[in-house]
Amino acid sequence: MAKRKNSTADDNDLSSEDAHPQFGISIQELEKLMQTRGHESIKELKEIHGGLSGIEQKLKTNLITGLSGKEIDLSTRIATFGRNEIPQKSPLTFLC
Repeated sequence: MAKRKNSTADDNDLSSEDAHPQFGISIQELEKLMQTRGHESIKELKEIHGGLSGIEQKLKTNLITGLSGKEIDLSTRIATFGRNEIPQKSPLTFLC
């Protein structure tokens, strides 16, 4: 999971008002979308975010080609959403 800003107790009341001005979606909205499963997630994706094309537009990306790769774009995304990396787990020791 990506390193991210800490969520608050008000995350249940999410709106695009909290979104970064350059992107039409907040990190809290992305987290909620990723945590929602099944029919509820499809409904939310379509109704709130305009489907995949809506997310594509909000994140200023392309479903086929991905991100531009420009340094300024990447640094803005990292500053806004955090790094997209999975934290390494500590290796198990022989004497658990």
